[in-house]
Amino acid sequence: MDKKEILLNKIKEIRNEKKKNQIKNQNSIKNTKPLIIKELNANIKLKKNNILLYEKDEKEMSRLKLFLIKNNYNVFPSLNRTHFFDFLKNNKIDLIILTYLINDNQVKELIKKIKINPKFQKIPIIILTNSSNKDDVYFFFNYKVHSYLLKPIQFPKLLQKVKELFDKQKKTIPEN
Repeated sequence: MDKKEILLNKIKEIRNEKKKNQIKNQNSIKNTKPLIIKELNANIKLKKNNILLYEKDEKEMSRLKLFLIKNNYNVFPSLNRTHFFDFLKNNKIDLIILTYLINDNQVKELIKKIKINPKFQKIPIIILTNSSNKDDVYFFFNYKVHSYLLKPIQFPKLLQKVKELFDKQKKTIPEN
């Protein structure tokens, strides 16, 4: 998927969410145009607090995405590895959230690829998992995963971890 397709998909998502909000709030169509134009003008040049979210379950993806968006984060969902890496390579990502199921070698491979690539290795990673297996925990520790949260997800705890990681980034990276 190229940048143009990603941007068009993002615009479609924004439009769909705005339509839902319009029905709820009975707002006029005028309120959606500035957001769509802003996204087009951005041309995928993303703002700060960009989260790349990898979750294989669409329902869980929607819950996580909605929660993070409501807390003022830019969330870019990915349901497969190819899209995940294409998006990561072509965009500025500040945080990665991965869902890991027991013996999920695909996620372990994602982590390895991220951590061996100098361009991505400093991006913090949060793991959401149902595994407390000590081999998994050791793997995450060995690959310097920043946070490890057990499922079911406690949203306040997730929000706290996300805020901590972004606050830490602000202290270590000077603003432009």
